[in-house]
Amino acid sequence: MQMRQRFPRRLLLHLLVNGIILLILLYKTLPPKSEAAYTHPQRNDVINFVLLHLGPTSPPAYLKHCVKQLRLSNPISDQVDVYLIAETQCISAKLKSILNENNVYIIDVTSLKSFRATYFGQTIRSFEQHLRAINSDPLWVYSSLRFKYLQALAHHRSLENIFTIEMDNLVYLHARRYINVLKASYPGIGFTRDALHRGIAGMTWFNNKKALDEFNTYFTSKVQAHKNDMHHIADYYTSKRTPDAIDTFPVIQDTYAKALKSKNGETVESSEDINSFSNNFHKLGLSIFDAAALGQYITGTDYPRGVDTRGFVNEAAVYQCDGIMDTYLWLNTTYRDKSYWTLHVEKQGHRYNVNNLHVHKKNLDFWMTQPANASQY
Repeated sequence: MQMRQRFPRRLLLHLLVNGIILLILLYKTLPPKSEAAYTHPQRNDVINFVLLHLGPTSPPAYLKHCVKQLRLSNPISDQVDVYLIAETQCISAKLKSILNENNVYIIDVTSLKSFRATYFGQTIRSFEQHLRAINSDPLWVYSSLRFKYLQALAHHRSLENIFTIEMDNLVYLHARRYINVLKASYPGIGFTRDALHRGIAGMTWFNNKKALDEFNTYFTSKVQAHKNDMHHIADYYTSKRTPDAIDTFPVIQDTYAKALKSKNGETVESSEDINSFSNNFHKLGLSIFDAAALGQYITGTDYPRGVDTRGFVNEAAVYQCDGIMDTYLWLNTTYRDKSYWTLHVEKQGHRYNVNNLHVHKKNLDFWMTQPANASQY
C-alpha cells in the first residue's frame, strides 16, 4: 500500500506567515480609497475655498470679514463651495450663524482625525505626534499640520480646484473667471513666493488631490524643526521646478523696474528666478497676488499695538512695494451685474487688479469691497 507523504508543519507555518506579511505589504501600498463613491460626490468644475483654524481656541473675530469678502467675490452662483476646518465646540453660536449665512461648511477636526482610521486618521495623528516631538511651538505645529487636514478633507469630499487661504486674507479674485487659466497654468500647485527660500501659504491653489498627496509626501519626509512651512514650500518648489508639480503666482508686474533685493541682503540674479515673481501676470488679467509684503505696506502690521505702521517694508521680501505701486485706489467694478468698490494698485498711470490682500493689521472690515453706493475710500 502506498503511503501519503505528510506536508511538514514547519514549512506550512512558514508559508502561512510569509503569505500574511505579503498581504499586509500589498495593502499598505494601495492608494487611499476615495470616498467619492459613497459620500459627497462633487463635479470637477466646483471651486473650493478651505480655511483652517486648528487648536482648542476660538477662531479670530475677523474670520467673519474674511468669509463675507470671499462670498462677495465668489458667490454660490459661481459654483464655489467654502469650508472651515476647526474644532466646532470652539465656534460661538454667533459665528456659526454668520458662517451659515454665507454657506460655509463647518468640518470638525475630530471627524477628519477619525476618517479612514487605517490611513488619513492615523497619518494626521502620527504626524502631529512627530511635529510636537521635534518642536513644541503650537504655531509651528499647526501651520505644518494644516496640509494633512486639507488632504484628508480633499479625499473625504472628493475635492478638486482647491484654494486654501489664511484667515487674515481678503480675496478679491473672482475664481470662476480664471478657472481655465488656473487649471491649465497650475496643474499642480500655485503659490506666492516673496523670496528665494520662502513660500507664503496665505493663498495657495491645489489643482487636485494628487497635487496635495505629492506635496504631503514630500513635507512629511523632509520636515525639520528649524524650518517652518514657508521654507518647506519653497524647498518643494526648488526640488520640482516644473508647473506640473508647483509654480508661482505673480506677486509683481512684469514691468517691475527695481532690482530684486531684500532688506536682509538676499539678491535674485538668475533670469529664471526673476521671472518667477511675475509668472503668468498677463494670463491672469494683469493682476498680482499678495504674499505678505503688499498687505503690510498698505495696511500696516499688527505689532506694535496701537501704532500706525502703514508703509512697513517686509525685510525678507526681495521686491519692494514702491516698485509695485505709487498709490492704491478703489475703482468701481462690475461682476455678475453687481457694482463694487474694489482695491487696485497704480504704477506710472497703469492700474492693476489685486487678487488678495494679506491683512496683518487684522482690520479686514476696512479693506473689504463695498457696494457701489458706499462712499469711496
